[in-house]
Amino acid sequence: MNSSVTRFLHLRVLLAVCAALIFGGCDYDVPLSIRPERPVDGRLTGNWLSPHGWMMVRPFDTENYVIVHNGDMFRAWHSTVDGAAYVTIQSLDNAKPKYAYLTYTLAPDGNRLEVRVVRDDVIPKTIKDTAAMRQAVARHAGDSAHLGNPEIYARRK
Repeated sequence: MNSSVTRFLHLRVLLAVCAALIFGGCDYDVPLSIRPERPVDGRLTGNWLSPHGWMMVRPFDTENYVIVHNGDMFRAWHSTVDGAAYVTIQSLDNAKPKYAYLTYTLAPDGNRLEVRVVRDDVIPKTIKDTAAMRQAVARHAGDSAHLGNPEIYARRK
């Protein structure tokens, strides 16, 4: 294989790994909140594209979302820890529920979405209790050291 084809294949593998880490990294055994703590934000509804894949966000009811990310399905709801807004993501593709937590920032025009996932090297996935998980996340209130690099999505028209 020539070097440009090899580089392209390596880049595709890297992009697939990055996309899997954004939502596929549902490694926690407990949700950040048992129930949704605020209603669905209708501004998030839509189809989104990033350099690493696509995401479709739809309200399931007034408090829960259904998200399809690169073909994988998730349930999501808003959680709040010490005044900081998070989204709890539950994988629907596992026999046993697995969770991830993220923050998001939506641009004022509603066309750019920045997503940052809580890092399991900072908030250990060995925590098996929602209250203890909330305490661990609360220890990082006001800093972003517990969050991964931002994944930027653009609204697809």
